[in-house]
Amino acid sequence: MTKRKQQVSLDDNVSGGNKRSSASVGGETNYIDLIPIDVFNDIFSRLQLKYKARCYCVSKHWSSKLPAPPRLLFAFNVGSNLFFYYSPQRHDMDAGSFLGATPHRMDLGTSFYKLCRPLRGLVCSQHVRNKYSWAVISNPITGEYVTTTKVSLNGGSGWTTGKAEYSLGYDPIDKQFKVLRTTWWSNPNNLYATYHVLTLETGKKYLSWRRIHCCTPHSPIEDKDNDKGICINGVLYYPSISHKEKLTIVCFDVRTEKFSFTDIDQGMVGRLHRRPFNLINYKGKLGVTEGHAIYPPSIELWVLEDADKHKWLKHVFNWDLPHQSLIGENHVCLAGMNGSEEFVLSPIHTRDPFFIYYYNLETNTPKKVGVEVPVVDESKSCRVYTFPNFVEEVKLI
Repeated sequence: MTKRKQQVSLDDNVSGGNKRSSASVGGETNYIDLIPIDVFNDIFSRLQLKYKARCYCVSKHWSSKLPAPPRLLFAFNVGSNLFFYYSPQRHDMDAGSFLGATPHRMDLGTSFYKLCRPLRGLVCSQHVRNKYSWAVISNPITGEYVTTTKVSLNGGSGWTTGKAEYSLGYDPIDKQFKVLRTTWWSNPNNLYATYHVLTLETGKKYLSWRRIHCCTPHSPIEDKDNDKGICINGVLYYPSISHKEKLTIVCFDVRTEKFSFTDIDQGMVGRLHRRPFNLINYKGKLGVTEGHAIYPPSIELWVLEDADKHKWLKHVFNWDLPHQSLIGENHVCLAGMNGSEEFVLSPIHTRDPFFIYYYNLETNTPKKVGVEVPVVDESKSCRVYTFPNFVEEVKLI
């Protein structure tokens, strides 16, 4: 399949749709076809990994209806290239085992700034050059991509050079991908920010940015080594700071395109102001943890229980085994979860051999697993992004 490139301009609007069908075999109805696909996938997503694996083995018909099994996606930034590798996301690996990885290469040029986390098979990379910013939304499996128009970051007299952040969201009701762009400039006394949304749809030659309003001026917290945004059940979350230096979590409803804000628990503020932090999907809820952990003997996780009431619940997970003997000299961060039973921790920069780490929440034990990635041998050190629960998608962008 040849790669297809689209250029995003400021002219047209887009919309989307979805179709579903049912079938009969041998004159008898397949009752699985009578279940709406969204309901079926939601039920399936709640199963533990071992039961999901059994479902794939029931029959070919079941296997064809079930969503693709989640994988681990790795992205290695080597020079101007981004090497994507994905491997099976297995919960039954023995400690010391090695996973094989399938490569996909993408040349993003020297303008590459950072990578956002994948969403339903798509990834969004951010680019900056000569005071201009833009994003590339791509399918790392098919190699297809779309490029947004460049946005000027020139701030003018009295203002700093602007900055831009892009986040990928998905509306599960209207089945639409959207990109949220926040662009901001500042001076010692003020913050000026604008907010735009772009809707993706297959087959559109021109896609448009639409400006939206937010009554609370804010800017996302920057971290080149770690993307902050995460979309959970149609809500895009990211940490932000206002012109009054207040730290908060932004809740952007992808469907309605409305902003709301959740205060950070006071017990979190001291730790999160001192170091980077991650947002993860913890059993369908927003979880917040420290971003760059060094020799982590424990993991502290704050889970958002009620966004409207600003209610958080703190969880502490202590490792039973000596962490230094397991992790060694690697600096690791919490990349996410393997299903609902395991944390996945990964180094921020590569080493040879390359290892990731699992922490089982039920047995309270860690596990070290190697990943066979040829690109690690080609470079002494490079930035690595690790994304659990990547669902392979072969649809056209």
